[in-house]
Amino acid sequence: MFMKKIQWFFIAAALITLITGCGDSTTSGGVTPDPIPAAPSGKVAQNYISGATVWADRIEQDGIGDFQILGEELFTQANSGNQGDFILPATPSYDYVLASKGGNDVLLGITAFPMMAPKGAANITPITTLVVFEPSLKSILGGPGVYDTDIAFTEGTNPYVLKISKIIELLAQNTKGSSQQLALMRSMAAQMKTAINLTDAARKDFLLGIMDTLAPEDAKASLKAKAEQYIDPEIPAFLIPTQAL
Repeated sequence: MFMKKIQWFFIAAALITLITGCGDSTTSGGVTPDPIPAAPSGKVAQNYISGATVWADRIEQDGIGDFQILGEELFTQANSGNQGDFILPATPSYDYVLASKGGNDVLLGITAFPMMAPKGAANITPITTLVVFEPSLKSILGGPGVYDTDIAFTEGTNPYVLKISKIIELLAQNTKGSSQQLALMRSMAAQMKTAINLTDAARKDFLLGIMDTLAPEDAKASLKAKAEQYIDPEIPAFLIPTQAL
């Protein structure tokens, strides 16, 4: 009799544990809570950028942040790996854009210029930076999966998107200072939003026109000559140089 009581005691205890454990996965109303969103992740890419500081930059005005790591933003910062990969350590509770600064181009061995990407973008690239400044460019440049593609992996990348990225790189690498480089990309974004439904030939002329407008005067001729080597409409993406020309 005593042994039966012990057996019933352990059965009852197991049932209580089971019921309690089931209750842990729901709210008091029996509804399963929404899953916690995954922390932002992706790649920092001009070529791949290692050692860049990446963080969720709180939006202040005009849909962009102040490009400083302050307050809660300190808990979101991470460094990119050798293949440009990053994952933020926390999911931001505020509205933000992704931002990157510093780091080194693993192919060229030069310091990367600053970049941004809209919330939800798959990667941080020169193209996503344009979209932060001019959100209408997201659809003009192909929408999700095209505008935010891994620009360092040229196979399968939209050739026009890749050529725009290389124009940005040429200009930014010949512009000193992060603020000036970001201002350059803002100016380019303002011009890009007018480039709708262009033919391939017109796209080439348009990109050369941007070079003519934004390139430093003392380097304009040489930069335009370099740009012409890979913005020809006949050149597919996989033949576009990934190293400095």
